[in-house]
Amino acid sequence: MPTFEGWLKVELVDALVRNGYDAVPEKDTIDIVCGDAAIELKTANTNYACAGAVAKTKPITKNVESIIADIRKLQGRDYRLKAVILHGRKNTCQEYQSTFHSWNTGK
Repeated sequence: MPTFEGWLKVELVDALVRNGYDAVPEKDTIDIVCGDAAIELKTANTNYACAGAVAKTKPITKNVESIIADIRKLQGRDYRLKAVILHGRKNTCQEYQSTFHSWNTGK
């Protein structure tokens, strides 16, 4: 099943490539590699309600541990620029839901 992180990765790589950058997804177990930059994407767990979305709970502890693991993974790599991009905004839920639906169904 497609995920928001997967959709975001595709969109970011596409935007970078369209703007002349040599971006590659999933290189060296890193979400996006662009030249000498390594980028990890994370969606932070929230308890925001979103119409049409299935309500699920996931302990924030696991999310924090995953973010720390990605930071440590990047620390051990030789890329000059390293970033972990976090996302978890409430006011854009409908926008992302609509965009994700369009990407997932092709409509």
